[in-house]
Amino acid sequence: MSASLLALLLSLVMAGCASLPSQVQRPVSAALADTADTPLARIAAAAAPDDERQLSGFRPLMDGDHALNARIALIRRAQKSLDLQYYLIASDEVGLLLLRELRDAAARGVRVRLLVDDLYAAGQDELFAGLAAHANVELRLFNPLPARSGTFGARIVLSLHEFTRINRRMHNKLFIADNAFAIVGGRNLANEYFMRSESANFIDADVLATGPVVRELSTVFDAYWNSEQAWPVHSLAAGKPADARANFDAMVRDAAAEPTVTPRDRFGRSSVQAQLDSGRLEQRFATAEVFADTPAKAAGSGNAEATPMAAAMGAMRAARSDVLIVSPYFVPGESGMAVAGRHRRAAGALGLCTLSPGDAEDGRGAARTRRTPERAHQRLRRLPFIAGAAACEAGGGRPAAPLHRLDEHGRALGAPEHRAAAGHRQPRTLRRSRLAAHRRAGLAHLSAAPGGRGRSHRVGLDRRSA
Repeated sequence: MSASLLALLLSLVMAGCASLPSQVQRPVSAALADTADTPLARIAAAAAPDDERQLSGFRPLMDGDHALNARIALIRRAQKSLDLQYYLIASDEVGLLLLRELRDAAARGVRVRLLVDDLYAAGQDELFAGLAAHANVELRLFNPLPARSGTFGARIVLSLHEFTRINRRMHNKLFIADNAFAIVGGRNLANEYFMRSESANFIDADVLATGPVVRELSTVFDAYWNSEQAWPVHSLAAGKPADARANFDAMVRDAAAEPTVTPRDRFGRSSVQAQLDSGRLEQRFATAEVFADTPAKAAGSGNAEATPMAAAMGAMRAARSDVLIVSPYFVPGESGMAVAGRHRRAAGALGLCTLSPGDAEDGRGAARTRRTPERAHQRLRRLPFIAGAAACEAGGGRPAAPLHRLDEHGRALGAPEHRAAAGHRQPRTLRRSRLAAHRRAGLAHLSAAPGGRGRSHRVGLDRRSA
């Protein structure tokens, strides 16, 4: 291509580049504190043992049907507030179903705040603006692209003049009901994250949490919600509210009905909905820390030391026995390998569960470190790539093998799509439980790991010990 033709194309692109509004009102709001009298708060409080009120409660949501059931159940039982923060909400069966449930909750008087990363929101301005046009609903888009219409590629091209900014995305996945229950983990709101896609599905994981950690997570949500990077959808999408409401109602009217859920999850527990109905919630209790990026990171600022990755490295340095890591993205670099090496020499084993380099979409980084942990005699398990419903048991809609693994001592390894690290500072574990709970747990929330439709990996585990 000649220089003159390239210059012409660039000039045409720049001429068509869009820009964001210059003046935007962002009303400040915060998580509701007066929710102790709600049914959800009472159930959460009743689940905690009397001598462990200062601890947080946790339940893993490993199966797609149970993870979706938990979200629907919490939305329907919320009385005061619902705060949701996601990287991706698809206009598919799951996405439309949950958006319809949020609208219905708002109609009951529940305050709904929904924050969505804008990267994959191409063509969804009408849908999101329609939801926000309903009473009691606010919806904001994080770090929006200036170009509001067109395909994903077209929006990127027409936003290239702000490439440095739009290249920083929010991969957070957070769901909070009545400031009493939270769901955190790796699932976005789309069919493939709940084993409901006909073509391919992600094997993923969430954790249902109650107790003090929920208030910490609400603080993280508020920081993102009130940041300059969060734009009210009505400031970006044109149209009249009445028309937007009608269009939204039409789009979600034919959304799928609530899907059925298997009677028991892989740990033998009944569904979250059933337990909320009975008022008896099964959880394990532990102390927890929340590690979160700041929203300023999307603007190229923020404290580099105050990140989930820095916290994970700190946990590894402080570990007294072993460190167990599960992540589809393991590209530690020289500094990460140095920390791992020091831990191995000073403390104990490093267990790693990750994708095979050839199965990752970008295997170059993994290839650079592939031989290093093996030479260092670390315990290493690589996962094969799988695709489609073949990974599910017939009729069950479940992964062929558990994603959440336990080691020979009953310790939880963690969850892919959610870069996590826990330093076992105390040797005590609850070995009789199928899910180990530690008195000190690291909850690596809002991780910097890539995610979303284009970068997440479908992974499978066999049933051999790690």
